[in-house]
Amino acid sequence: MVRLIYRFACIISLCFMAFGQQPPDTAGKSEPPPAPIQDRGKVSIATDPVGATVILDGAESGVTPLSLDSIQAGKHAVSLKLEGYYIKKGDITIIADTLNTFEFTLVKPASLVITSTPVGASLAINGKESGVTPYENRKIKPGDLAIVLSAAGYDTLRQTMAVSSGQSDTLRLALKKTEGPIVQAAPSGPKKASRTGKIIILSAFLLFGLGIILAEFMAP
Repeated sequence: MVRLIYRFACIISLCFMAFGQQPPDTAGKSEPPPAPIQDRGKVSIATDPVGATVILDGAESGVTPLSLDSIQAGKHAVSLKLEGYYIKKGDITIIADTLNTFEFTLVKPASLVITSTPVGASLAINGKESGVTPYENRKIKPGDLAIVLSAAGYDTLRQTMAVSSGQSDTLRLALKKTEGPIVQAAPSGPKKASRTGKIIILSAFLLFGLGIILAEFMAP
């Protein structure tokens, strides 16, 4: 039996030698493990105030402060919602194999009251017609406001102000009466008639003088 195995091994070796190849040596060799694909990262999202719902790429992911262990690298759309505050929307970019930290400040609507003297003045805020005074808006977006008030017989008033998140403001404005030139009344009927009479008298004198000149010219 041993001789039979030995002869079979020799035949195999001769076959490889005939084709110019060496028999494969697989002893002690193994396939290398695949390289790890580092295309995901960790995410930490915080808000001021805390407790906002995080919506990542359209899917609800939890509330702040929020930590996510494995998020695909690249750009993602994020929305933050908290009752009583404006929705915060934006994009975040995740870097692979690292901790990505994001912090957001949520904005709360402000409250604004505008009164004027006289009342009923037309109001425009940031170029948009906003009714008449008195004006009240309890959900106005914080930021810089350009206010314009106008009323018939008064000078237009322009004013700017800054409104902060969650702030309540009352603005009292007084319009100034327009001071234009004094317009004289149109001439009355008797004055107009008197002017017409003067024109008639002047015309009569001109005709009389012309008659005298013609008489002298025609005399022998």
